[in-house]
Amino acid sequence: MPLFGQNQKTVSSVIHKSISHNGVVRCATMEADSLLRAQHPELGTLDQQEAWLQAKIQEHKAKYKGQQKLPILTIPVVVHVIHNGDAVGSGENIADGQVLSQIQVLNEDYRRILGTPGYNTNPVGADVEIEFCMAVVDPNGNPTNGIDRVNMGQATWDSQASIDGTLKPATIWDPTQYMNMWSVRFGGGMSGILGYAQFPDNSGLPGLAASGGAANSDGVVSAFTAFGSASIFPSGTYNAPYNLGRTMTHEVGHWLGLRHIWGDGPCGTDDFCADTPESDASNFGCPAGHVSCGTTDMIENYMDYTDDACMNIFTLDQKTRIRTVMDVSPRRMELKNSTKCTPPNPDDGGISAIISPSGLICGSTTFTPEVTLTNYGNNDITSIDIIYDIDGVGSQTFNWTGTLTPGTSTNVILPVMTTTAGTHTFNASTNLPNGVADSNTGNDGTSINFTVSLGNGITITINTDCWGYETYWELLDAGNTIVGFGGNTGTTIPPGGGQTATSGDAGAYPNTATITIIGCIASGCYDFVIYDDWGDGIQGGGSCPAGTYGYSVTEDATGNVLASGGNFTNSETTNFCIGSTCTTDAGTMNTTALSICGNGMQTATHNADE
Repeated sequence: MPLFGQNQKTVSSVIHKSISHNGVVRCATMEADSLLRAQHPELGTLDQQEAWLQAKIQEHKAKYKGQQKLPILTIPVVVHVIHNGDAVGSGENIADGQVLSQIQVLNEDYRRILGTPGYNTNPVGADVEIEFCMAVVDPNGNPTNGIDRVNMGQATWDSQASIDGTLKPATIWDPTQYMNMWSVRFGGGMSGILGYAQFPDNSGLPGLAASGGAANSDGVVSAFTAFGSASIFPSGTYNAPYNLGRTMTHEVGHWLGLRHIWGDGPCGTDDFCADTPESDASNFGCPAGHVSCGTTDMIENYMDYTDDACMNIFTLDQKTRIRTVMDVSPRRMELKNSTKCTPPNPDDGGISAIISPSGLICGSTTFTPEVTLTNYGNNDITSIDIIYDIDGVGSQTFNWTGTLTPGTSTNVILPVMTTTAGTHTFNASTNLPNGVADSNTGNDGTSINFTVSLGNGITITINTDCWGYETYWELLDAGNTIVGFGGNTGTTIPPGGGQTATSGDAGAYPNTATITIIGCIASGCYDFVIYDDWGDGIQGGGSCPAGTYGYSVTEDATGNVLASGGNFTNSETTNFCIGSTCTTDAGTMNTTALSICGNGMQTATHNADE
């Protein structure tokens, strides 16, 4: 039976042979990696990646030469428990205690903790000096216990393609901030698999994507019955002898760059760690003293296939390889600086959004700022300073008081501000929530760009009929220059084509929809020209149900309608002036020169051949 579904036959020459023992596939990482690289040749080969990594390992050794202790690195973890609606603690929706027991096992094994199953007395045994913690902050800045329970609407996952292509992208948290682990029920072509991992990626190497590979599938996956430890949480759901959490110790080893100790080949194949004795194949059970390739196999190594109870060692060279990956590999090297295991500040507020100013402010240099204040902490916020400015100049402080509970937001209106015409940046941030220092300043503030124009605001509204794609329009100034346009201009060249518009929203309009366009134009006279490809205006009819169809152009300051209609043939032109007293518009779009005063308007209807 194919291990990963129907694609296996097409890439059989590169898929590693899965190693099954009593119906169990201990690890499918090499198969998963081979399939991934066969489907995405731009990722290059593991040999290419290895050449790059070996050079980095030498740099790492030189950097830490003579140092017995390295800085302890902490990796935040999120565990996605994937289920099909089961109650917590039943089926694949494993209990919190089973999840947490796995994190304890990782820490015992990667820290070589005395008095735990992860301790060994081997002279090459290593404390990797990496610790794992359950995330306490989710991607939105809210408190979490690091367990993400997700009902995906299906009980089993039958192929790597469905897991990497559907499950992971739908549930993954930022892999530069969290190590993602998934607990699932394998089925179909993946029945019997205990777990698999995605190897770390690199960049700058010929043949590899500069982005570092597939970020949305990065992490480790385990069968739910191989996740956690029965010795720590006995009431969980396990499958002995893979019931002590070593499946994830093994897969996280791959995720950190380790290879199987037999190098996935016969004698002479390298796992790139000199202190792991050469071996010709994986071991199962706990065959103490087994000899291959002229040496005794290190059956206790976490990167073999022996039973969970048999494993207890990472070597010094494996440690060097892991620590090098943590220094240089994309997504791994960012993790050591992640703060997702730092509890949210009890008093922690910030500006999460700016409502105003934004976009275009037309006809006025004054505006009323409005911001969204969010409580990211654990305590109610009853007072906080909001600090704001324009372009980093003239900072002002507004003291907000009230009651804002954890995880909630409120909009705050600030005092009126005045600026000048042009493009500006509005900055807003918080300080002293509840009168105390905010140690988590990363979420305190935000900025937004906005533009102030001294022109006149207009709103163009088009209620399309059943053939919205037929409609398009232009706005021309007195010099016959297009200053705005919209609608399906990409398929029909309107009169005046070839001129450069200063703004527009080209693209076919949907059918029976209300389209609103906000504009700001200088004082003067204009032609608003609207077109219909089929010569029946915007008026419905035929198979189109009855409705309010047509268009209007309105002056924002007064509410005056400058142009309106819909019952025309091929096109309709409306001449209007705005912000001026009296002007003569002799634009070439008009059949005659028009003298228009105030906000008067005159309409001329044209046929397609005019």
